[in-house]
Amino acid sequence: MTSTPTPSGGGAERAAIAAYQEMWKDASVASRTADEHHPQLDDHASDGALGLLRVMQRETRKAGQVSAGEPKAAPDIVSAGNGQVELRDCVDGTGWVTYEKGADPKSAEPGGHHLTEATVTLTKSGWKVSKLFWRGAGSC
Repeated sequence: MTSTPTPSGGGAERAAIAAYQEMWKDASVASRTADEHHPQLDDHASDGALGLLRVMQRETRKAGQVSAGEPKAAPDIVSAGNGQVELRDCVDGTGWVTYEKGADPKSAEPGGHHLTEATVTLTKSGWKVSKLFWRGAGSC
């Protein structure tokens, strides 16, 4: 599933934001099993952003962990044009917890707030997050 291509203007910005928010939903679904090859990971992410999401899943799996819940994203547009939208966000990960596989997720420490910068690019298959910078908990 990808976002519908929109050439420019407010519709393009809305479509880019929607793709960014859907990327986080895809990541949260994959994190339930810490599957770096989960088929949803590339629905709304490509290039470096997809690579980062895969690394996040792989490191979680290697640590014997999985996640529950979902992050909340509410980005601001930094710039838009030429088929790209630059976003800046303080992703709220307090409802997206990582815990030992087999343990009770209710016992996990809540996540934090992460400064996030993203580039969303219009591709042949729709808007996808192509670059993603995710800072540590407490960075915003």
